[in-house]
Amino acid sequence: MQGAMENLFAHTADYYDLDTRFMPGTDLDLYRELLEIQGSPVLELACGTGRISIPLAESGASVWALDRSPAMLAILKRKRARLSWKVRRRLHPVVGDMASFRLLRRFPLIMIPFRGFQALTEQRRIESCLHHVKRSLAPGGLFVLDLFAPRVGPALTECATDEHIDWVYERPETGELITRTSRRRGVDTERRILHTEVVYYVETPDGTRARRADDFSLRYYQRWEIETLLCSAGFEIIAEYGGYDKRPLQAGSDMVFVVRAHAKGASRRLSIM
Repeated sequence: MQGAMENLFAHTADYYDLDTRFMPGTDLDLYRELLEIQGSPVLELACGTGRISIPLAESGASVWALDRSPAMLAILKRKRARLSWKVRRRLHPVVGDMASFRLLRRFPLIMIPFRGFQALTEQRRIESCLHHVKRSLAPGGLFVLDLFAPRVGPALTECATDEHIDWVYERPETGELITRTSRRRGVDTERRILHTEVVYYVETPDGTRARRADDFSLRYYQRWEIETLLCSAGFEIIAEYGGYDKRPLQAGSDMVFVVRAHAKGASRRLSIM
């Protein structure tokens, strides 16, 4: 497969929240804990539909929520319209590219939750993102980066022509029966990019059926690669976890969760370790 997809959720944004409904609450707990330490304002890059940004704003933080996908931000804005006016004042949706954003403020806390950083597949955009993050951090500011590390082996390079059923769910508010499937369309082992098609089959109560699909590309990293990347960009890693519950990061972990990177020269360790 040539190139990489834009990961804009152009056809599937309406179903994204169903994918994350079983996300462990510990990831939000960790971000709230870091907010308590660092204070606001907070910048969330690749914010999606606001799963993290909205609760942080409800907690009292001023939150800038940036995403490149108009479809995802449209959902966030609909959710924002239902919030109290005090929370709405603290939540600032921004259409922007995490590889080239420019905001006229600096932040004590910047985060890219739930693997959003891996949507950057070109080296120049990856490096540009880290450059803009570093430039946007307030003195003493912290950067939280969340990634997954695929298991190395033959399964990594396998592609499937058939769709795999991930889950089936009946939406109570609409009565729609939604079946999510996915299939690996290709793996670029040289550039370390996974190409996946995600499909939602939607059946309404009157029997109408529809297929909504998007292609996605994600760059994958091993632990040493992300450590090297962050250090080369001028960050110092001060805490690394193997999950949101702060367990040690070990070889074979399903997640490489690199938490709190900040500019080189700082020496203090993370107080929540």
